[in-house]
Amino acid sequence: MRVLLDENLPVGLEMQLAENQPSANFSAALLSLCKAVESEIPYRLGSISGLGFLAGRIELGAADKNLRNAKLEGSTKQSLISNGIKPGFVTSTLPQLLFGLAKLRRDTGSAHVGDETRSAKEEDAGKARQLTGEVLKGIVPNSDIK
Repeated sequence: MRVLLDENLPVGLEMQLAENQPSANFSAALLSLCKAVESEIPYRLGSISGLGFLAGRIELGAADKNLRNAKLEGSTKQSLISNGIKPGFVTSTLPQLLFGLAKLRRDTGSAHVGDETRSAKEEDAGKARQLTGEVLKGIVPNSDIK
C-alpha cells in the first residue's frame, strides 16, 4: 500500500507542494518526506525479482543496509533497466541517500509526529527535500522531479 502526502496527487506534484509549503514545523515536513520515500521504494522496487526485501513496509535504515549488501543478479539488473532504473543507482547511490534521510530523521527526532527530541530546522527540511528529490528521480522513470 502506498502512503502519499495526498493520495490524489502524483509524486512530482507532492514534491512541489512540499517544497512550496511554508511551515514552522519542519519536523513534520521532514517526516512527510521520509514517509513518501518509504512508500515509493516498495511500490517502485519491491516487486522486482531479487529486491523482494524492499516489498511491504520498510524503514530507511534497514533498506540502506539491505541495498548495500545486495548482489544484483543479471535478471534483476535487466528488470531494473526495463523499468527505467539504473542498477548502479540502486546499489550505490540509493543506499547513501537513504542513509542521509535516516540520519536526518534520527538526529532531529523526527521519527514520529510530535517527537520533540530536537526539532528540525529549515535547513534540515531543505536537506530532506534534496535527498527525497534525488531518490525519486532515481526510482521514478521519466519523472519531471527537479
